[in-house]
Amino acid sequence: MTSQQLAGLIPLLVFFVLMYLLFWRPQMVQMRRRREMLAALRPGDRVVTIGGLHATILEVKDDVLVLELAPNVRVRADRTAVQAVRGRVAAMPERAAGGRQDPVRHANRHRPAEVHALRQQAQVSPRELPALRGEHAQGQV
Repeated sequence: MTSQQLAGLIPLLVFFVLMYLLFWRPQMVQMRRRREMLAALRPGDRVVTIGGLHATILEVKDDVLVLELAPNVRVRADRTAVQAVRGRVAAMPERAAGGRQDPVRHANRHRPAEVHALRQQAQVSPRELPALRGEHAQGQV
């Protein structure tokens, strides 16, 4: 090769080196970090899904996660649906015998008997009950 041909290859080589450094390498690093984050998911992690839902991981089975969005609101999601890990819950509630939750945690919820008694006492429909408890009804702002 002549020096003129080599001089013509230098800009092409510089272009490929810049493409590697500016695009391919950062993308590979980002993909590696995401793979590591998804592999490190465990029960108790507070996560945000790609749909924007904030949840706590209850169970991890292969590629399926059981997420708790709110007390007693659970969904199954694919592991790749997790966008970010926001932290870790201090202590996961232990399951009591029979699959029920920890009684201390469960005590903070309205019990069906109390709700039924309140409904009987006030003689209101189930749709009006949240308004009596001071909660916003679904669909209202």
